Amino acid sequence: MSANPSLAHSQTRTPMRTIMAAVLVMVVAACQTEADAPIVVHADHAGILADVRANAAPLTVVNMWATWCAPCIEEFPYFMALERDFAEEGVEVVFVSVDFEDELPAVHDFLAERSWTDTTYFKTERDNDFVNGFSPAWTGAVPATFVYDAQGQQRGFWEGSITEDSLYAKIRRYLHP
Repeated sequence: MSANPSLAHSQTRTPMRTIMAAVLVMVVAACQTEADAPIVVHADHAGILADVRANAAPLTVVNMWATWCAPCIEEFPYFMALERDFAEEGVEVVFVSVDFEDELPAVHDFLAERSWTDTTYFKTERDNDFVNGFSPAWTGAVPATFVYDAQGQQRGFWEGSITEDSLYAKIRRYLHP
């Protein structure tokens, strides 16, 4: 310890300031990470459809996807762009992951890599109940897409992948019949 009291005081204060600054940086970083983290809500078909029906958007596009589905991954950015490009017309996109429970970390990683922070649903019920709850016409294949109007009525449905141009053309037809 130094014989100079002011020097000794500054030596003990500097590490404390450094520690406090480091703690502050970690807290701020944690808050930013939480705010930017994907929101994944476990839900069955009834819960998802209730939310869709409660939504007043002119069109709600519900896309069923999975991290193991190559066509789903390919078209995912098209749906992200769709919501951005049709925002002024009130189109909303809702993603529903049909991954298995043990793939939930992969779902979070996939969404985070794409900076998707809107609510994404994660299927929680048996496949047949979930599929039939959306539409008896749906075989359960993914990708699958459903389009709902402001009253929550299904206006469209298709299975399989879609190009960005075809997606935009379909949505324009639903918006302006």
